[in-house]
Amino acid sequence: QSCLQISESPFHAAAGKTQAAMPMMQDQEAGASTDYGATEKLSARREADDERIAANVRLAGGAAGLAGCCVVGPYIIYGAIVAFLANSVPKACTADLHSVFVGLGVTYILVATILGVTFACASAMVIEAFVHLAAETQYEKEGREDEATKEEEQARRSFFKLLWLCPCAGLVVIGGALLLGLWIWGVVEAVSASVSGSNCGSGPAAFWVLLLFAIAMKYAGYHLFVVCGPNLLP
Repeated sequence: QSCLQISESPFHAAAGKTQAAMPMMQDQEAGASTDYGATEKLSARREADDERIAANVRLAGGAAGLAGCCVVGPYIIYGAIVAFLANSVPKACTADLHSVFVGLGVTYILVATILGVTFACASAMVIEAFVHLAAETQYEKEGREDEATKEEEQARRSFFKLLWLCPCAGLVVIGGALLLGLWIWGVVEAVSASVSGSNCGSGPAAFWVLLLFAIAMKYAGYHLFVVCGPNLLP
């Protein structure tokens, strides 16, 4: 009997160890399932945040494009009207108002087109950068350092994209200087036509009306940009 007890004791010890290990294994499995569920929730949350940021960027880009069209569209129409009014100058007019009207109209259309594209692209890039910066701030508050670093890099990349628009900005500056020169030339020609009494028809009067309208458009456009510009930022 003692031999039987001795022989059974190792089996009882092994069984006891197995029973003691079973709760630990169950706890490990429960912990693994909990970690897996938390990982899934975190992944879903990150995907939702990425989709929200992408949606905000698309919305900001659309708003910037619409603002660019609203600001630049009137100048394109204005340029077409100025070019069309060149027909109001008779051929017998000694002043070169016909060339002034044509030059102003074509230049307005070209500069407005370049300005519209530059404004839309630059606004979209800046707003995209601010969206990423806002996301970075939120992630830092939540302790999500990896996502915050990623958003900071994307914001910096969006700001660096503005360098690609430098040639377009240079063309806009050159176009603005050309427009100023054409307006000065037009003033000289209109005054010359009025003083000499040459047969220029309604050309000089049309020029003065267009000049006053251009000044009014620039004044209104500046105040529109000051009032509505900050509202485009997130």
